[in-house]
Amino acid sequence: MIQLQPMQESEFAGYKAQTVRQYAAQLEIEGVDPEKARANALETIDKLLPLKHETPAQHLFTIKSGEENVSVGYLWLGTDPAAGAHSAYIYEIFVRPEFRGQGVGTAALREAERWAIQSGKTKLALNVFWHNEGARRLYARLGFIETRVRMAKSVDTVDRPVHS
Repeated sequence: MIQLQPMQESEFAGYKAQTVRQYAAQLEIEGVDPEKARANALETIDKLLPLKHETPAQHLFTIKSGEENVSVGYLWLGTDPAAGAHSAYIYEIFVRPEFRGQGVGTAALREAERWAIQSGKTKLALNVFWHNEGARRLYARLGFIETRVRMAKSVDTVDRPVHS
């Protein structure tokens, strides 16, 4: 059994460092230079959370598990920037590696659904990197469907027409 507990000030620095590392690593997989990926991740977090864990309309939770209330991950919820006030948005869900595969992610997402309903939302959305197959399977199993696909192409070389 898990619980979502509002993130405390003492937890935010560790959360931010973890989030920047994770986001930068995802950007690197997408082909972004490591230094630029880290700078981009840091800038994004600072922009979205200017008042840290107390930023209005942003809800940061520590996922706690067991009788001893062990921290097993984080969940960041807010309003969907693309859909408006009626739609909740999962900015991030992170489960520590040693707790993965134990139903923590599923339980946390169910709690996110409850939070959305209690907050008067009618939809719950998120983004996931294409290469994160485990997360994509989890989201599909819980009823999330793909609504957009973003595609990219490297243009460091230009295809030239073949002349005969």
